Amino acid sequence: MGGDIAEIAAVHEFGTRIPVTDKMRAWFAAQGYPLKKTTTHIVIPERSFIRAGFDESEKEFLDEARKWLIEAFRKGTPSETVLNALGLQLQGMMQTYLRNVSEPPLSDMTIEMTSRSNPLVHTGHLLRAIVYEVV
Repeated sequence: MGGDIAEIAAVHEFGTRIPVTDKMRAWFAAQGYPLKKTTTHIVIPERSFIRAGFDESEKEFLDEARKWLIEAFRKGTPSETVLNALGLQLQGMMQTYLRNVSEPPLSDMTIEMTSRSNPLVHTGHLLRAIVYEVV
């Protein structure tokens, strides 16, 4: 992942609290969403897709990996071929999980401004950044 996309991934994976500045207050007000005077932070909740995505797919992935490795050993399949197949499978599982994340939901403001409801898929950059590499 590139620097920016890694930062975006980390924000979604762990959540964050962003201190509100005067400039941010002005921007929200200009968008028609004035912040309360008591609002000191914008909270982006944790929407784990890496840890939770792997946890959800772990058993299925390990069962599949076991089958691939046994079959590869029997047939003499090159290890790089097996690792590429397993990497591609895990990549697909993680991308599917990310596409299906719906909790916690986006704020009403974000839904209105972006016309989307999936909290992790907007431009597709984060989805496409989930890749594997055999080294």
